[in-house]
Amino acid sequence: MVTQELTNNFEKSLDGLNLAADVVKSTMGGRGKTVIISDSDAKNLRFTKDGVSVAKKISFENPLKNIGAKILVSACEKTVDEVGDGTTATAVLLQSLLQQSKRNIYDNTDINKVFAEMDREVKQTVAKLREKSIEVTTPEQIRDIAKISSNSEIIGELFYEIYKETGLDTLIKLERSEESEDTYFEVHKGLEFSSGYVHSSFMTDKHTEQAIYEYPSILVSKTPIPDLSLELQQFLSEAKENLRPVVIIAPRFGDAAIRALSMNKVNSGLQVVAIKTPGHGNSQLKNYDDILAFLDEENMVEKIIVGPNYFTLYNSDTPSLEDRIEQLNDLKNHALDTFESNDIIDRIYKLKGSSVIIYAGGVTSEALNEEYDRIEDAIGAVNAAVDYGYVAGGGIALYNLYNPESTSIVNSVLKENAYQILKNANLHPESILKNIEPNYGYNVKTNEIQNFLEEGVIDPTEVIIQSLINAAATCKLFINSSFILHNEYETKSPFKI
Repeated sequence: MVTQELTNNFEKSLDGLNLAADVVKSTMGGRGKTVIISDSDAKNLRFTKDGVSVAKKISFENPLKNIGAKILVSACEKTVDEVGDGTTATAVLLQSLLQQSKRNIYDNTDINKVFAEMDREVKQTVAKLREKSIEVTTPEQIRDIAKISSNSEIIGELFYEIYKETGLDTLIKLERSEESEDTYFEVHKGLEFSSGYVHSSFMTDKHTEQAIYEYPSILVSKTPIPDLSLELQQFLSEAKENLRPVVIIAPRFGDAAIRALSMNKVNSGLQVVAIKTPGHGNSQLKNYDDILAFLDEENMVEKIIVGPNYFTLYNSDTPSLEDRIEQLNDLKNHALDTFESNDIIDRIYKLKGSSVIIYAGGVTSEALNEEYDRIEDAIGAVNAAVDYGYVAGGGIALYNLYNPESTSIVNSVLKENAYQILKNANLHPESILKNIEPNYGYNVKTNEIQNFLEEGVIDPTEVIIQSLINAAATCKLFINSSFILHNEYETKSPFKI
């Protein structure tokens, strides 16, 4: 029968999802497993506890099982895209929701009623989590969040050092170190752009190949400068008389302009550097406005460092800066896509003058990749916590909302993240958590029952929330597709996705 065939198809796809979820969730918690990812001939090995890296590599020869695995990966990736972390939590919740919902496929339950109830309970749970969320205010909290997310004390301390130096308004980027086996970070203070002087004659230090000036006047032109106009010559003459350095930024400089400026620098002692406006086309106009917002009332900065392909402005007197940041925040809220939004976020952080690059290191390529994955998780978790706050970690925030007397689908899965962490440590969660007080949990690293909020075992609130939301949405899609097909929908495809 078609019905039986479609039922079998659903079961095979669900098997694939379950097998993939079992591997991903084995990495969860302080005593979770490290997964070895290998190609077919085992030449390339990768050791990782990063759930999304594990999920992406899972595939099965059976196409139906593969569909199930890819659905799990899709749900996990959506959570990571939104909040930078939460792969394992999404996998655990999705698998549990499907197991609890499965009975609705084979009876006459009104599936729309089931979904409406699920939506209602998810919204209630989300509201309760947000109500309990605690604001991040200290580097110590950042350290705890990074430590839990990366499962590394060392990475936690790394983030503590970063945020102690820079404050909470920090943009962190991650790169693989090509120079060191150790992981380290660099703080970039000031407004930095990827564009340098237009000619080497503008250098003030041949050893560093830089032009460095203190308290220069900044002249920013929206239009190219083909040569030196009378107005510009007058401006340069006044600057020379006042012993004031001059920085000229324009989309393009003509040969005549470059030659005249260079000669003035060499022959008359004019302190000047010409810089091409960073970016191309529309991005040049955006950078033009950003640069102007970083100047003081006299169009000056405290210092500028210009290299062959970069320049950095340093300034503490920026009266127009807050208005520009507010304008960019408004643009971010109306961005058309993720690329545009991320570009605006980068510019906001640049204007705030605090950005950090972490360089992940490792003795071997395998060790470097694992370090990179752990730090990447920590960056996502920290960003989410700074934006939306944190709650008790280790699955306890959801477990605190679990009602053992309720039989609802969503309630039944609220205990699963806490249970999985203990199962990965070969413990029996039912007996350990049975009579536990709110915000208390069993720390698998210290083998003690502790107040997780006091001990720094914490999770970003939004990571938990998006894990639950995406798990529920994917569960509904999975069940709804199979339910229609189970009732002998015309197509024989296992899913209507």
